[in-house]
Amino acid sequence: MEQSLEVHVKIKSLQRRRRMAHRCATRARKRARTAAPTEIEIKLEVPETARAGLAAAMAGPDSHELQLQATYYDTASGELARAGIALRVRRERGCWVQTLKAPGSDAIGRLEENVVIRSLPGDAAAPLARLDRHQHPSAQRVLRQALGLRKGDRMPETQPVFQVNVTRRVRRVVEGGSTIEVALDDGQLVAQGRKRPIHELELELLEGDVRDLVALASRWRSRWGLWFNTASKAARGHRLASGELHGPAVTADRPQLRDKPDLGSFSAAALDACLRQVMGNASEIAAGSRAEGHVHQL
Repeated sequence: MEQSLEVHVKIKSLQRRRRMAHRCATRARKRARTAAPTEIEIKLEVPETARAGLAAAMAGPDSHELQLQATYYDTASGELARAGIALRVRRERGCWVQTLKAPGSDAIGRLEENVVIRSLPGDAAAPLARLDRHQHPSAQRVLRQALGLRKGDRMPETQPVFQVNVTRRVRRVVEGGSTIEVALDDGQLVAQGRKRPIHELELELLEGDVRDLVALASRWRSRWGLWFNTASKAARGHRLASGELHGPAVTADRPQLRDKPDLGSFSAAALDACLRQVMGNASEIAAGSRAEGHVHQL
């Protein structure tokens, strides 16, 4: 009887792993069909006074909860962090997913490539990050530029720097003609024995017009007293690992112009450059910095 029960349990476990592997393979095929790996997202910090009310607003039959565990990596000399590139391996719904994120063409857009690695065999440890998993031309270009690699050079090895553990409550909201994913994160950054709390709301445009994303974010910001933060989890994690609380002051930079800019594109580039400086320093001040550089560059 005991032997029969043991065989039954093993069969059930094998069936569960096969289902996980099938889901991971399906997700990998779907992500492989993504032509332009670009994420358009607005991230808002949640003050203590708004957490209970916002959590209640995120509850309901159309929402679901995820436990996310991620490890972020960099090269031994920290080249990815200096280039503003984030590399992580995260456990998502029975799969290990490696993600590369890099600065985009504006303040709310980022290059992003997700690579599904494999299903989870029980409680196996996370696989190590490998840069050569990212084969999309855009990902290859930013990596080789950041690492100073020529064509044919091998990608360097990476090492873990910090961890992110969050409980995420997710809803999909229709705003205007657009579909937006709203995610409330509560958790912590962990690095070198130090910890820093995470309480933030992320709004990502899945389909539609970016103006709808801005409208929804503005409404939620006003209702709950949230504030815009340009510092990603990756940036804050790297600071925590090095014992820093705030980032450096953001100074003025040249507008990024096209080869033959017209008046409209020139104006947009100039405005984007100004916003990067203003929002970068305002984010640090809102997070508690009183450094002279942040105040002066604002």
